[in-house]
Amino acid sequence: MPPRAESMFLAAEARGHALMGDVRAFEEAAGGAARALERADPEAGDEPVWITHFDHAYLADELAHCYRDLGRAEAAARAARESVAGHPETRARRQAIGLALLAAAQIQQREVEQACRTGTRALELLGTLRSSRGMEYLEDLRDRLEPFSGEAAVREFGVRMELYAA
Repeated sequence: MPPRAESMFLAAEARGHALMGDVRAFEEAAGGAARALERADPEAGDEPVWITHFDHAYLADELAHCYRDLGRAEAAARAARESVAGHPETRARRQAIGLALLAAAQIQQREVEQACRTGTRALELLGTLRSSRGMEYLEDLRDRLEPFSGEAAVREFGVRMELYAA
């Protein structure tokens, strides 16, 4: 199996383990995904075209999901930032999803105002796309902000969400 494909499959396995709260299995799969991606040689041209998009930014995105689900907010924020930084502007939806993951990590860290600013950046990117998948991430973010609904930044973000959905 090409290393990049192996990395993607191991990253998917890591997400499953993270969702189930199995830290040991997650760490094993995540480490394998990183090692496999390191073995990938984009110059070799021996990988199928369907996997060429899976790069370090995509792996960081997958790991941000995992860390968020495991409640490891600092690691989730770090991976989400790496994902956003690694995706070119042509991958606006991926950047927006990374921003939504970063905002979720910021909520876990109780940085609610910053999470709303980050979420607004995601909204702005998605506003040019009208992505249903992106909307799912924003709705998840809104749900995560619900416990802080009394804060002005959260109310303002909610208004922006309503305008986006309209």
